[in-house]
Amino acid sequence: MLRLVLRLDPIAALRPTPGARTPDLHAAAHAALLGGAEAVRLRLGDEAEAAELCRRLNGPLQLDLTLAPAEIEAAIRIKPERACLLASAGVPEAGAAAAALERLAKAGVPSALRLPTSDAAVLVASEAGAVWVDLDTTPFSRAASEGARLREFLTLQKAVTTARELGLRVTVGGGLDAALLPRIA
Repeated sequence: MLRLVLRLDPIAALRPTPGARTPDLHAAAHAALLGGAEAVRLRLGDEAEAAELCRRLNGPLQLDLTLAPAEIEAAIRIKPERACLLASAGVPEAGAAAAALERLAKAGVPSALRLPTSDAAVLVASEAGAVWVDLDTTPFSRAASEGARLREFLTLQKAVTTARELGLRVTVGGGLDAALLPRIA
């Protein structure tokens, strides 16, 4: 089943533009949910803004954050519907990911690991105790040729199969547009 989660980060990035009309993040999130999105997704930046959005939003908020302890604690205070942990570069270290996942789970915040699309990354997530992985489709969506896109698709397909064999819930996303979505779905 195809479920859309809309990233609010491009809208949030426009907010501090001096002299410009400031987009309302809550209004954008509300419009996305009214338009059919299952949830909205925001990278943790300003904790107060994220907390306000979570409090006012009539729908699920997924908060993206790093493995930094300060961000984990902020997510626990905000209590989003779910969180997605982003490694600073590539595949997270299993021990650090396990500690963050455990801390969030104890606080009642379901969490995923955002991973590059590879079997090795999925195995690290399983070792860390993840129950959910979010595989990055950016290399697929930015492939320069149809051959390269096919290779990326096959890599994604293999990683999804591995994750499911390990009993992990799988979501995918990153750079997808209307033309690429049917192939991923």
